[in-house]
Amino acid sequence: MNLSKQITYCLILILSSLYLSCSTSDSQNKTLENLPILNISNQILTFEIDSNVINRTKFLYTYTDENGKEYLAYANVTNKRNEILVFSLDSKELVKIIPIDIEGPNGVGFIRGFYIKDWNTIYVTSHSTLYIAIINQYGEIKRKIDYSRTKDNQNTSPAIVDYHNPILFDRHKILLPILPDGNWTYMTQEDLNKKYICLQVDTIKKEAAYLSFTLPKDYWLEGKKDPIFSRIKAKDKFVYSFLGDNYLYVTQDHNKFDKYFAGSQFFEKMKPYPKNKGDVIDYMKYMCENSYYDYLIYDEYREVFYRFVNLGIEVTSKANLEKLVSYPPLASIIIIDKNFKKIGELKLPQNKFLISNAFVAKEGLYISNNHPENPEMQDDKLSFTLFKFRN
Repeated sequence: MNLSKQITYCLILILSSLYLSCSTSDSQNKTLENLPILNISNQILTFEIDSNVINRTKFLYTYTDENGKEYLAYANVTNKRNEILVFSLDSKELVKIIPIDIEGPNGVGFIRGFYIKDWNTIYVTSHSTLYIAIINQYGEIKRKIDYSRTKDNQNTSPAIVDYHNPILFDRHKILLPILPDGNWTYMTQEDLNKKYICLQVDTIKKEAAYLSFTLPKDYWLEGKKDPIFSRIKAKDKFVYSFLGDNYLYVTQDHNKFDKYFAGSQFFEKMKPYPKNKGDVIDYMKYMCENSYYDYLIYDEYREVFYRFVNLGIEVTSKANLEKLVSYPPLASIIIIDKNFKKIGELKLPQNKFLISNAFVAKEGLYISNNHPENPEMQDDKLSFTLFKFRN
């Protein structure tokens, strides 16, 4: 073999080894990213409902009673109804209806969220009131806790309790989520840093106080994004997820926090507002085309977190933007372990699951099949697919 052939042969060997090395590395990375930590099962949980019940809700909640029985509590809020429906996860039947008056002696307004301590102690918040109503299973108000002003005489805003942000407890104190008040379009990062997002309500002293916890100090560093968030409690820790931030923020006291990367593999980061955010059409199109983090659920049975992600899509001129914003067609679920390490991400089939209606039970994670564009959706059923976690 002459010298030129020897050189050529060596180059081929080197390039081949590099290719194989890169291919192996890429393959391993893809395997890690696509590891099926969550599997979509064939098990469907179904509850029969009548025409008075809407098959999608802004708030649902699992409750386990003193006998260990599990229930799904479901806010049914329509023009005619304002009630909490309670379904048995064992019998799959509706076992209780808790009526909530909008006006009158027991009126609390339209339900925004609730927390069931027991059947005679149910904490309810509404869209417009600045108090927490504590009711019994018959909808009768036992007492109210006013949080319209803090103990140092600051004004407050209605809590944004919904599927993003349930009512949380820290011993006898309730933690309520509060959105930054004011016009976000004209705010600066400095303004945002002064807006506290957690209101602590002492149920014994019946007084409220803001905790000194804000959005990340660099949240608008690369452009503005909605200062919307989700937070949950896992044992003694409070975990925050912000709509436009790849990280989770973990705190025990709302003074100090640790941050952990928990970003999606399907996009690098959320893009900032369009130049003409004041135009409703442009803003809705922006929300449809951008990917962002929706909310968190903690799975106490498997000690993992599920971070739901809305993935952006290409929008046509004929698209129903309002519907696409309300019911995003494409989503994924990031799975995070108890040490806040991302361990997987599952991309969901398009237009099948309504990720805003999900809950955890002993069997696993249940997600609603009642996406409006799902051809299998039925108006007279609450239908949930079981997602099983693989250790």
